Amino acid sequence: MGDFGVLEANRYVLDRLDVEVGRFFYPAGAMALGVGQIYGGIRFAVDTGDGHYRTVRGLVYVLTHECDVDPNNERSFNTHVLICPVIRFEEWYQEFSQENTSDYVRSFLALLAARKVSRVMYLPFLGTEQLPYGGLLYLNTITNSLVEAFLHSDARRLGTATSYGIWSIDQVLQRHLFREKAERVPLDQERMGGSEHTPEQPGRR
Repeated sequence: MGDFGVLEANRYVLDRLDVEVGRFFYPAGAMALGVGQIYGGIRFAVDTGDGHYRTVRGLVYVLTHECDVDPNNERSFNTHVLICPVIRFEEWYQEFSQENTSDYVRSFLALLAARKVSRVMYLPFLGTEQLPYGGLLYLNTITNSLVEAFLHSDARRLGTATSYGIWSIDQVLQRHLFREKAERVPLDQERMGGSEHTPEQPGRR
């Protein structure tokens, strides 16, 4: 994008965001592991691109509710935490800007700020050296890690989203995960037999 460096690109996004950046996060406190927190040093699996996986330590946004991983709640299926890896903005931008034209980069940054790319969301900076320019949540990479990973000596809670921040992220998650299918599907298998048309969807007129 010419001489449009990381700092200028980040400012380009921040100037077009429709959220109040200052209300998004607050410093990490003594809270139980749960939704809305950003951690560093968490181990999770990543695709190597050749059909194999390896584990890495990185930044993650926690999606699992705290009640589901509370050690005081004895219940089944409470050993894993749902997470979304956080991509540092500067790392993403350096590669992205080299692989695309200036016009495309500028257009994508504008769409990212306006939250018109459903599969990815920009997170404002945390005010820490871990995320000086903020980060990206690539929602199609949502995965999991063990609860024990958050107790490891390398794990660091960097910050927690406010109620406003969690609400803003939840809006993007809902829009992405609950979009209506592009192709119409039948109501059930019985109605598929011998039918030459797609049954009417519930609530559609």
